[in-house]
Amino acid sequence: MGFVDDDPLNSLSNPDFTYHKDKYSCLRTAYFAHVFFSYMMMFSGIGAFATRILPLRFRPLHRWCGRAYIMSMLWACGTSIVMHNTGLPAAILISLAYVAIGLCVGWVAIHIHMSRVASRALSNVQVRIKALGIAEGGLEQMLVDEKERMAAARPLWERFISLKTLHGVLMFWSWINITGRVFSSNQSGDFTCHTYPVYKPIDTREGTYSQISLEDRLVDPYDTSSGRRPWSRSLTAWALQLAVGPIFGALIVAFLWSFFTSSRFRTRAVYEFDGSVVQADVGRADGPEGFEKSTYSTRKKAAEITKLSASRLAAALNGGHNSEVGAQTFGGQQNLDPNHYYT
Repeated sequence: MGFVDDDPLNSLSNPDFTYHKDKYSCLRTAYFAHVFFSYMMMFSGIGAFATRILPLRFRPLHRWCGRAYIMSMLWACGTSIVMHNTGLPAAILISLAYVAIGLCVGWVAIHIHMSRVASRALSNVQVRIKALGIAEGGLEQMLVDEKERMAAARPLWERFISLKTLHGVLMFWSWINITGRVFSSNQSGDFTCHTYPVYKPIDTREGTYSQISLEDRLVDPYDTSSGRRPWSRSLTAWALQLAVGPIFGALIVAFLWSFFTSSRFRTRAVYEFDGSVVQADVGRADGPEGFEKSTYSTRKKAAEITKLSASRLAAALNGGHNSEVGAQTFGGQQNLDPNHYYT
């Protein structure tokens, strides 16, 4: 066995950590971080529910509280990994499973709901723009107003039997189970790493221990096969590889993606109404000479964009007052031909 009294990694008599087979299973410092993030989960959940009854201008706080709840959950779970002493009872495992199920399904439900509402609101706003033009406040405010109008028009049964209700119920289910765990756990601050693993008295591929005494079945602090691990030579070098390597590789991919999808490889239609520029991707070109090589369908799409209630859009951009579009301006010239505005 590899137990040496003056070995700093010999945790057999140390209540601050448990170390065996070159692995940590318990760290006392993780306990305090775990308690902090557990309280963050509880308070962010309370905030998420409370913001639903506040005026509409505070509604974005609901999303931020929900994000804080999820992030706190991740950190609380991460710190719990190195807080192992004697495990968890089946009842707590069931409760934590409810926490995870409620969070995951509730998150999916609300995103499906938001996608459906956004699609319907956008469709309704498009109809209004074609008929009446863009209202005062702009397109973004029109979408907000339309979503509020749609919500106010929903009858009782449609409000109750909805993905939004499912989201609220499941997130409360998730929150109440984790909050109960906060209040039922020991928070005195006297947490210690007070257990140490031993091999069971059985014969497995890990070794033959059926005829060995309890003392000799203590798991060794060091792993004799750890020389084959990728981090065996230098833990610092391994940590840097995991940090720098993926980030550097992702930056290369991001640059290549940005390069080949940038404007020098795209055909864009550019419209200017009294200083306000609207740009829209209208198709992929073969290179900088996109105008020369653009297809008929691409030009047709640009023409359709130009014909989309241009006078009403120009009037809205001028503050809602009636004004003549006059012409589309590009490079100091005036021209109503959409094919003139490819770059």
